[in-house]
Amino acid sequence: MTNSEKNAGLPENEGSRKMEQKDELRRQEMYLQIITEFLDQVVWRIDLETLSLLDTSPSIKQLRGYEKDEIMGHTLKDMLTPSSYRRILERIHEWRTQIADAGSDGIKIFEVVEQPCRDGSTVWVEVACSLFRRTDGGAELVGISRSLGQQKGLADVCRQLADSERFLQVIWDAAPCMLTCMDSNGLFLLVNQRFADNCRIDRGSAPGRHFLEMLPDDPKIREQHEQIFAKCLTGQTVEFLNQYRPNGENSDYWVYGKYKPVMSADGLVKKVIAAIMDVTEQQEMKRQLTEAEKIGKTGSWYLHLPTGRFSCSDGLLALYASNRDEFAIQGRQIFWSRLQPEDQERIRQWEDLEWLAIQESLSIEVWLALPDGNTRLVWVKGNVRTDAAGQPAEIYGTVTDVTERRALEEARKKALLRLREFSRTIPGAGMIIDIEGIVAEVFDDNGLLAADAKTSWPGRKLNSLLPAESAENLFKAICYSINQGRLQFGEYTLELSHGRRTFDVRIAPLSCLKEEHPMAACYLTDTTEQRRTKALLESTYEKRRQRELLNDLAEGKLLPTQEVLDQAWQVNLNLTQDFSCYLLTLESCPGKKDDQEQEQRAEQQPAVDLLLLRLHEEQDVIAWESRDGIALLVPVGSEKRIDKDYEIAQAVRWRELVHRHVPGSRCRIGIAEFHSGTFWQFAKVYEQAQLAVELGRKRATELMIQHYLDIGVFQFFPAVVHSRYAKDFMQRTLGRLVEYDRIQGTELMNTLEVILHTDNLTTVAKRLYVHRQTVLFRKNRIETVLGVSLDNFETRLALGMALKFRQVYSEKA
Repeated sequence: MTNSEKNAGLPENEGSRKMEQKDELRRQEMYLQIITEFLDQVVWRIDLETLSLLDTSPSIKQLRGYEKDEIMGHTLKDMLTPSSYRRILERIHEWRTQIADAGSDGIKIFEVVEQPCRDGSTVWVEVACSLFRRTDGGAELVGISRSLGQQKGLADVCRQLADSERFLQVIWDAAPCMLTCMDSNGLFLLVNQRFADNCRIDRGSAPGRHFLEMLPDDPKIREQHEQIFAKCLTGQTVEFLNQYRPNGENSDYWVYGKYKPVMSADGLVKKVIAAIMDVTEQQEMKRQLTEAEKIGKTGSWYLHLPTGRFSCSDGLLALYASNRDEFAIQGRQIFWSRLQPEDQERIRQWEDLEWLAIQESLSIEVWLALPDGNTRLVWVKGNVRTDAAGQPAEIYGTVTDVTERRALEEARKKALLRLREFSRTIPGAGMIIDIEGIVAEVFDDNGLLAADAKTSWPGRKLNSLLPAESAENLFKAICYSINQGRLQFGEYTLELSHGRRTFDVRIAPLSCLKEEHPMAACYLTDTTEQRRTKALLESTYEKRRQRELLNDLAEGKLLPTQEVLDQAWQVNLNLTQDFSCYLLTLESCPGKKDDQEQEQRAEQQPAVDLLLLRLHEEQDVIAWESRDGIALLVPVGSEKRIDKDYEIAQAVRWRELVHRHVPGSRCRIGIAEFHSGTFWQFAKVYEQAQLAVELGRKRATELMIQHYLDIGVFQFFPAVVHSRYAKDFMQRTLGRLVEYDRIQGTELMNTLEVILHTDNLTTVAKRLYVHRQTVLFRKNRIETVLGVSLDNFETRLALGMALKFRQVYSEKA
């Protein structure tokens, strides 16, 4: 049936109209087929809510290289380059608003965008589309795209725009701060990489997110930034400084930033730029500076001379008993109100440019009258900087509270004045000398040293004022006193302009400021005449007092104290030195029994008195009669190296002296272990010398000189119950090996114990599971470290006892 036959039953006009509509529909389908299959235009539909592709024409392959099935469902973000996507995203809100307000679907949109191709290249396309509202309430973008490849001029412009945008992105990324661009709704349009890294987000995910999402989780900070953003939308540029502590961190962070509006041609704020900088380090340094100023009682300030602009640190406000709020209201008037009128005038003169131009430096001391009634002395200092013309332009300054410092200086001056006045009343002379031997001051109103010593000696070295030997000895004593922090006493004979004089010298270290050389005070008493009288008439009473004091110390009846040391000095005993201690006993009647001891001592007394007389002639040697014999204290100079062999050689000399003056006598000598600070261990030292004599007699009657360090384990027999003896013995016997094991990480102590418990090295090797040569090497190493031979019986005995003691005391510990 033909169409005319089919429409025969219809009215002529209605049939003709329907046929025309069918023809038109066919014609439109043909047009669409031609466009989509034979031309490079692409027809497409995109859902406006999900921004995903609903449909596209097959010609997409000619434009971008994709098959239709490949690209279906892609999002707008996938189909555009990042820069084009951000630009289209910015307009999405406008389009949705237009759909809501429009009365029809006749909204037309034209854009030029850059799209990625399947081969990785990009293509610039011109897009024309309309907003279409579906009957279900949804909205679509229906459009057509075509390449701009044939329109070279427009494509070049687009590429230039894209290059400019990429260049802008490079600049943003190179900026030393965090940068963001937001639309008027607070949604990110663009962020630089520094911002993304700081927020720990993917940079590409930032566009479309609200800026409040990136703020610290602090309600106050969020509220503050909402208010700042609202002000920015009114055209204001707003700054901020925030302190916050991120989750999981142990310290606070500080950020400083600025919101700046970007105005459109119609005067509305369309975009907002935010620049943020991490200023944590600067704020921490500022806090440290503020704390340092508080501790140092100082503050800093700045004055711009042309404008009078003034700023200062918190430390300065604290010095003036003020604060930031008060300073904001009163300004510099705060500082003027704390000064006396005359001081105000002197400081105001600093703002006179003509006066400033001829000043080399600015400094002044003024008194502050604080609101609480206190007064403080401050030192104000300024440094002037000039402009290009050489005229004063600005002053950087500091203010330091010097009240306590000035009080100390005044107290020191008064103390020095009192010292000078006191020196006039004493019969001797005094000097203050530093550790380099330079005389700082002389107190000699009596002219004992020289007629002009007070004026001519200060600033000169001792070796230029005194004979070389006297100057050297005095200088050594001064250095020892300063370095050890001890009083020193000595007798010095000086060649002075008015003759040879003898002085008793007392040296005491002084407390000095850090910037000064260490010093000592020397008080000199002229004892020349006293010495002459003493040489002629030596008091028996003084000798008896010396003997009693020394015996009381030796027997432990008198404890060593500073008071006892002074008492010894009063009876002409200088016990501040270090000594070697010897005990001499005479055995002229060795066959007598103990009950004849008194008779024996009576027979020996003439010989003892003779020996004491001769020993008193020995320089610096202290000799006295004790209950056990004749005790000797021989001073040890700081330059000498004291060891056992040296002391034994000295004992040989004393034994020869005895034989020379008391022929036929038997003299046994015991030597104590040397101890620095002998006076403070007097009883212990004497007891060691006495023990050496006693045990030496019991061990070997033919051995007439016995050192305490040579009696080995026998030194413990009289007092083995006292742990300090055992500990001393263990330290001397095993201490070096224990220390060697600790430092070297070896186990020689274990090897030594096995050696002492076995008869031969082969057995030792089996017990230690090592080669015999290894045991021999360890044995040699032990002997080297301890300085002994393990083949010696007494050495093995001493080491064995020391090991036992060590085991006992280790278990107690």
